[in-house]
Amino acid sequence: MTSSSCVGERIRARRLKLGMTQQELAGEMFTKSFISQIEKNHARPSLKSLQTLATRLGKPMAYFLDEEHVVPSTDPDKIDHLAILAARLRQGGQYADALNYYKEALSLTEENDHSRRGHLLSRKGSVYRDLDQPDKALEMLERAQAELDNTKDWEQISRIHNELGDLLLFLDQVDTAVSAFETALD
Repeated sequence: MTSSSCVGERIRARRLKLGMTQQELAGEMFTKSFISQIEKNHARPSLKSLQTLATRLGKPMAYFLDEEHVVPSTDPDKIDHLAILAARLRQGGQYADALNYYKEALSLTEENDHSRRGHLLSRKGSVYRDLDQPDKALEMLERAQAELDNTKDWEQISRIHNELGDLLLFLDQVDTAVSAFETALD
């Protein structure tokens, strides 16, 4: 398989792994039909288009071009890189893309790396809060709390309980928020 015929197949595989539809990948810049043609290798994206698609799919452009490009699944540098990119996308208001990067970073993180998983889940919760989806934000923060409770990093545990308290106050769950703040102080 040549690199040019591999591009569409890699885009499709990556899109499916992330649970995205062709329309979600297309966004406002492309059409669903164009994405379908790329995936079937009936069309070839320009380098600019491929860069946009690669960003949306949370991979470097080289991943789609280079047959030998394989990143170890638990590479901490890769996970940190994805988290940094997600944070930048969040700052730029590109929330859907940020969520995809955090999702990918979480999928690469070892199950027993509770500190890193807690941090990523917390950041994912922040994006949901930015999107005015407090229920999803609360779910992510509760998952982050469960991860961080497995660590002895009291500073991070305190931080997550403060974040939970803030969100619970926003949701008018005052008693539960007070409890979260008290836990943070402990």
